Amino acid sequence: MTMTNNANGIAADALSIAADRGFLNELAQVKARAALEILGADSDHINWTFQKRRLERNGIAGIFSLQTAANFSPKDVDQSSDVKIAALRLAQLWEALAAVSIEGSETALTTAAIGYEIAGYRANAATLAERLSQSSSDWPMAEMMTDFLKRKLLAVVANQTQLETTQQSYEDLTALVGAAADRLLGRALVVASLYLLGGNNNLEDAVDLLDQARDAYSRVSRFAESNMCYATATCLPLMEQRATWELIADASDSGLWKRYLKLIGRGTTGRPIDSRSLSELWPSQVSALQKGLVSSRESMVLRLPTSSGKTRIAEIAIAHQLSTDPSSRCLYVAPFRALVSEIENNFIRLFADLGIRVSSFVGAYDGDEFEQRLAEASDLLIATPERLDLLERTVPEFFDRVRLVILDEGHIVSDSTRGLKYELLMSRLLVRLPETRFMLMSAVVPDQAIEDFATWMQSSDSSIVTSEWRPSVQRVARFEWRGETGVIQY
Repeated sequence: MTMTNNANGIAADALSIAADRGFLNELAQVKARAALEILGADSDHINWTFQKRRLERNGIAGIFSLQTAANFSPKDVDQSSDVKIAALRLAQLWEALAAVSIEGSETALTTAAIGYEIAGYRANAATLAERLSQSSSDWPMAEMMTDFLKRKLLAVVANQTQLETTQQSYEDLTALVGAAADRLLGRALVVASLYLLGGNNNLEDAVDLLDQARDAYSRVSRFAESNMCYATATCLPLMEQRATWELIADASDSGLWKRYLKLIGRGTTGRPIDSRSLSELWPSQVSALQKGLVSSRESMVLRLPTSSGKTRIAEIAIAHQLSTDPSSRCLYVAPFRALVSEIENNFIRLFADLGIRVSSFVGAYDGDEFEQRLAEASDLLIATPERLDLLERTVPEFFDRVRLVILDEGHIVSDSTRGLKYELLMSRLLVRLPETRFMLMSAVVPDQAIEDFATWMQSSDSSIVTSEWRPSVQRVARFEWRGETGVIQY
């Protein structure tokens, strides 16, 4: 039995439910009703045929089947597209049920978030966690649980420290056991958070604490909290499979590399306590790793959808290059000023904390002495093709240290006004820098062009990375007129 078949076998109930035509029909209906509820539209006149109780029963059975598979075979689950599709559909079911029913909506949202976690859609899970954090729950652990789902890991640690130091009195044994369960859950979330923050390999301790908390909640008939502990425990092995500490921690022994991993584990936006950890990689990024992102010096061509993680792939490549060869320099070529500014802001926020000098060089072919001096002093230069062309002609020695060139929006070579100059620049760089690694990224390069780019950069077919995966679920709609009324068909 293959690994994928093993996961599919354990999750057989979920796969069967998610593929059933009757279930899919009812799922489509409840999603449509949920959309109308969110928009505030009247849907009572519609003859809905879905049965809420039946959907709930199927949803419970399906999620339990997925949790069992994730618990016993996390690696197989992470590699099974069938299991992930089932998890996605069940997550969508619970999210829709939360919208159409006030009763039990918090439990439904939590279950949906767990389903999205299993499916690999962390953005959706985090969005639901944000909605949960705005609820009126009187459970003291609700905030810590939602912070963990949002990967605000320093906030999890801070909240647990406050909980542990707070003195409380308890009316009876039931209240005491419930409080003990809360603390066990909090400690489990802290242990898991410390793993994602710093790579401490003790997730098994977190699972043990969750099992103890689950048992304690069950003893005092707090079954919703008990089920939450079980669901969280099943997600931890999947988080480990996707964690940077599991996938790329050994890519370099450099202190800079370790600091980089800890920095993205903490998060780089806003106040540290409000930052969201970036220590888990998306499927598109894992695909790039499997094609040699940090294990090879071969040039790469990547075709990935918009917002599917191309910038993070470039970031990993840059951090790895500068950690393994501190005297080298990296170039990031972006065709538009706005894109250069966006990339620079993102990279400065990250790399400045690591002592890496980042600067940008934008505009047309006219020079600016101050900008040029900044460029010459940088470890990472982000530039438009026109300015890079100017730099090549005026300061050719700048390129002596360049060991990594990232070409964003590489399909611009087909642009009728700028494409030829861009192509000539790339050709000159390829000739000038024979020992340099090139990475061309685009969302829209056709298959034949991908192979042509790989040949041009002297890369093998094994260095081509393609993926259709996106980090969030998209809805496709068509607008049409019906008389004087506009209708959007999803």
